[in-house]
Amino acid sequence: MQAERSARASGSHLLFREVNERIRLLQGSGSYAELDFVCECGDPHCFAVMTMTIADYERVRALRGAHVVLPGHSVEGHRVAAATERFAVVEPATSWE
Repeated sequence: MQAERSARASGSHLLFREVNERIRLLQGSGSYAELDFVCECGDPHCFAVMTMTIADYERVRALRGAHVVLPGHSVEGHRVAAATERFAVVEPATSWE
């Protein structure tokens, strides 16, 4: 049961990461433009939205394995690497060891 829940959570944050990639691609240029992105936490029922600049979003994507979530949300096996009032960046815990 726990393994099934973990697999579902893993799929959810990857799916929402793909949604965010498409949002970013549709926007085009303008690194200081603000866009609404979907929380990439592991909760398959979370459809929360957070506002980020394109530049902030691209900085997160430059970090291998990082995800962007609302403050207080999490991704299993990840730790908070940075946080603002509007979003948090989580990275795989193994990259910290």
